[in-house]
Amino acid sequence: MAEIKKHRTKILHIGCRAFPCGTAEAFSFQEVIHLSGQNLGNFFIGEAVCRHLRHYYADEVDISYYSIDDLKACSLHELDNKFDHIVMAASNLLRPNAYFNIYEKLLSATTLPITVMGLGAQAAEMSDEIVLTPTTERFVKMVSERSYKIGVRGAYTASILEKLSIHNIEITGCPTLYVNRAEDCDFNIPKDKPLRLALSTTHDNHDYRQYDQALDLYRKMFKYLLNAHSYHILQTHTIDAQLAAHATLSQNDLMATKKLYGLDSLEDADQLVSLSKVFYTYQQWSDFLKCHIDLAFGTRLHGNLMAITNGIPALFIAHDTRLLEICDYFSLPHLTLEELKDKPLTDALIRQNTDFTAFKTKLASQRPLFEDFLQNSLK
Repeated sequence: MAEIKKHRTKILHIGCRAFPCGTAEAFSFQEVIHLSGQNLGNFFIGEAVCRHLRHYYADEVDISYYSIDDLKACSLHELDNKFDHIVMAASNLLRPNAYFNIYEKLLSATTLPITVMGLGAQAAEMSDEIVLTPTTERFVKMVSERSYKIGVRGAYTASILEKLSIHNIEITGCPTLYVNRAEDCDFNIPKDKPLRLALSTTHDNHDYRQYDQALDLYRKMFKYLLNAHSYHILQTHTIDAQLAAHATLSQNDLMATKKLYGLDSLEDADQLVSLSKVFYTYQQWSDFLKCHIDLAFGTRLHGNLMAITNGIPALFIAHDTRLLEICDYFSLPHLTLEELKDKPLTDALIRQNTDFTAFKTKLASQRPLFEDFLQNSLK
């Protein structure tokens, strides 16, 4: 009797892509930052989504990633014949002036069900009202109609969708939280030596109200870094990221870095660049943290989550809703800019505010809900 082959679910993966294949040396900084959507942390989101799909569905799924350029170049109507399901690895997409024209066209042209993981809303403060563009509203409403539930980062994002009369929502946080089993880690912080920190900062939005306050803190962080065995982990297209990616160092580059971070000299700027890192692969990033870092500290959600999911503690600087809603919901250790204002940055301050007991309990209770969300979404 002939073997009956089980149907393999063909998934169209959109949104954040996984880390590129190959070694870091195979890519230029410009190439990889473009592939990431201008933030290397986005790779971690896409990587997590692909890992979860392969883990829970093993050999039952085929995953094909389409970028926005790929979607623009193809006949969207043909996708119904090629795929069974759309999975979107999302980030902070609910924000003013965000446009979803191509994704709206994708859903309008197909009848495919869709699963969205990690959808977040971005504003300076929880009290802010986000006015979405008409295309964004239409897109999320179509997603709601074609989904089991929409996976969102936290209560703030859920409230934005509820105002649009969207109620099939599950607070799952970011899919990166469930890579490995952080709830089983000890998160020990060395007490008898200076901490080796992975510092992260956010420079992709100079217009938010607290940016000047954040910049004051960043300058404090870098002066701390220059006197400690620490590193600056970069994720976006800034001048210091280009320099850290081994671009040619010029006097003008160093002067710009000195001015940006309020450093005392060009020598300090040169030293900062030498202590700055960018990573193009998951293995490269995680291996570096495990070998060289005791604790991650800063404003980058995925820089800190990369540490946490590899058993390394992190203290978040919750400077806007992107971090605050996920830190609040998952009991992640965090401080606000106001709480750090006028305080000296010391190992003691970091240690006394980094307790993972509540987070481990919350993540352990949340994991079954995430697994249920994932399994029901692709039925």
